[in-house]
Amino acid sequence: MVSFKPFQVDYNLPIVCINCYGRSGSVLLQSLLDGHPQLISMPAHTFVIPQARQELLLFLSKGLKGKSIPQIIEETMYFFPYLFRETDQTPVLRSAAALSTVGVPRDSFAKVLGHILKAATPEYTEPRVFFRAIHYAYHISLGRDVSDLKAIIWQRHTPFGDDRVKGGLIQNLGSVKFLVPVRRPDVTLSSHFDAKNFDGDKPSLIRDIPALIEQLPWAGRVHDTYVPYSAAVRFEDVHRQTEKVTRAIAEWIGADWHPNMLEPTLDGGEMLFPKGDTFIRGFNPDIEKKQSAKHFSWFDKLVFAAFNYHAYEKWGYQPIRLNPLTRKFIRMVAVAVPLKMEMIQYKNDLRSGTKVFTALRFALTRRKETYKNDLPPMSGPVDLREPGRFQGIAV
Repeated sequence: MVSFKPFQVDYNLPIVCINCYGRSGSVLLQSLLDGHPQLISMPAHTFVIPQARQELLLFLSKGLKGKSIPQIIEETMYFFPYLFRETDQTPVLRSAAALSTVGVPRDSFAKVLGHILKAATPEYTEPRVFFRAIHYAYHISLGRDVSDLKAIIWQRHTPFGDDRVKGGLIQNLGSVKFLVPVRRPDVTLSSHFDAKNFDGDKPSLIRDIPALIEQLPWAGRVHDTYVPYSAAVRFEDVHRQTEKVTRAIAEWIGADWHPNMLEPTLDGGEMLFPKGDTFIRGFNPDIEKKQSAKHFSWFDKLVFAAFNYHAYEKWGYQPIRLNPLTRKFIRMVAVAVPLKMEMIQYKNDLRSGTKVFTALRFALTRRKETYKNDLPPMSGPVDLREPGRFQGIAV
C-alpha cells in the first residue's frame, strides 16, 4: 500500500529551464541542484533521450486534451521509462555505481500522480498543470519534502534556438527562467569529438562535424523576449569557483544556498560522469587549461576565431583578434581545407572501407553553407548588476 503525507501543489511554481549546447556542463550544473531541498530536479536523462523529448513536447502542446486521468498516467509511464527504478538505466547512464539510487518506484509514482491530477480536475490536461504534476509526483515518490519549494529545474539539453520554433510552448508553462551553461567553443567541439567517438571505429561521422560547427554559435543565445529572465554561467567557473557560482545561482533562482550544491548527485546518490571505460567525479580546478591540440591545428583555431568570435567575446574568452576582411577570407579558405578532426575521421574511414568520397562531397557542401555568412551580434543572458561584464551570473 502506497502512502504519503498530505501536500499542496503550487501550479505557479517557477521553472528554471537549463538550455545548452551539448558538452557545456549542463548535466554537471543540474547535478549540483539535484540535492537542494528547495528545488525539484529530475535526472537530466529522463526527458533527454529523443523519444522522451518528443513525447514531452507533444504532451505540453495540447497532446493531453480529451484524455482521462488513467490514460495520462499510463502514457506517462510508457513514454518516460527512465523515470522509474525498475528500468535498466545502464544504456543511458553507463554508471552501475549509481543505478540503485536512480528513479522512483512505478506504483508510488502512479499513485501520487493520480492523486494530483484528480485534485486538479478539470484542469489536469493543461500543460502548466501536467508539467508540475509529474515533477511533484517524482519528488514525493523519492520521499522528499515539498512544503518549501522555490523552483523546478528542467533540463532541456538543447540550444535556445530550438524553443524559438515551438510556438508558445514556454508561455504555456507559466513562470519560466533560463539558465544557460557555456564553454569555450573550441574545447566544446573537441569534447563532442571525443564523446561521439569520431576517432573510433563507428561509421563515418564526417558529415556531422560541419553541422556541429554550424550549431555551436547558437549555444548561449536566447530569444530577445527572454533576455531579462535569463542568466549564463561558464563551465570553467563551475569547476574553479563552485561555491561562488552556486551561491549566485541560488540567489538568482530565489532559493537559499545549501551545502548540497557543492556535491554532484543523481537522485541523492553520487553522480559519476562516464569517460571512456572509466568514470570521473567531482571538480577539476584546472579545467580551463584543458587543451584541444590533438584535435585542432593552428589553422583550425583561426577558423574558430573567424566563425565564433561573437561567442568568444560575449562569454568572456579571449579570441584571436581578426578584422572583418580577414575573418571572411579565412571562412572562404576553410571551405576547401578540412579541419584536423575531419582528417582524423577520413583516415579511419579509409581503413574501415567506408565510402569516404561520398562523405567528403557531403562535408564540402555543408562547409560551403556553414562558412559563407557572418553571424549577427549575439543576444544573450545579461547580468543586470554588471552590464559591462561577461553576460552571466556575477561571481
